[in-house]
Amino acid sequence: MPKNYRGSNNDRESSVDLILQAAAELLAEHGEGSFKMNDVIERSGCSTGTIYYYFGSRQRLVDAVRAMKFNPEADTRSAKELQRLGDALEAATTPEELLAPVTEFLQSLTWDQNLDELWKTVDFIGLAHSKPGVRDVVADSLKQQTETYAAGFALLQEKGLVDPALDPWAVAVFVQAFMVGRIVGMIDGTENLKDEAWNEVVMRFLGSLMVQG
Repeated sequence: MPKNYRGSNNDRESSVDLILQAAAELLAEHGEGSFKMNDVIERSGCSTGTIYYYFGSRQRLVDAVRAMKFNPEADTRSAKELQRLGDALEAATTPEELLAPVTEFLQSLTWDQNLDELWKTVDFIGLAHSKPGVRDVVADSLKQQTETYAAGFALLQEKGLVDPALDPWAVAVFVQAFMVGRIVGMIDGTENLKDEAWNEVVMRFLGSLMVQG
């Protein structure tokens, strides 16, 4: 497929879905060691050029399938966090009772992935610029996280706890970008940036969004 290929969104989504479904089935059946691109081509009905255009390599396709498998777990966890926040805010009758769920929600925004997972996330985001298939997988995951965080900040605004002038979606996107920025402190391979110090800065920043009573 030419590098400047511009298919319709429906064509792109259909091809990506077929490739991901075939790859997921083959990985489940044979494992990564026996996973072959020719088998993906045969099962999906997509050409070699199409697969490499969307995903770049065999390993990228394997990584994309793995990312898809983790999304349901992340979605479930995010939904539970949001439900817990909403229930706690509704039940709270004093400032003290409001503080606990707010603190818990803000702490859930701190980055809890290990180093390998963080590097892979940043790698995915960079690759998403040039590989549409990877971009679709990343977009699905990030959209769910953004929706959860935005809904959480909207709930806090309804309770008068977060500046109402702020757009919840913009805050959610900024917070995620801020968290991915954690990788900057790891590039040199030193341990100068301690988790405790990083989390303190994160909580201080998030606290600045709150309405001071």
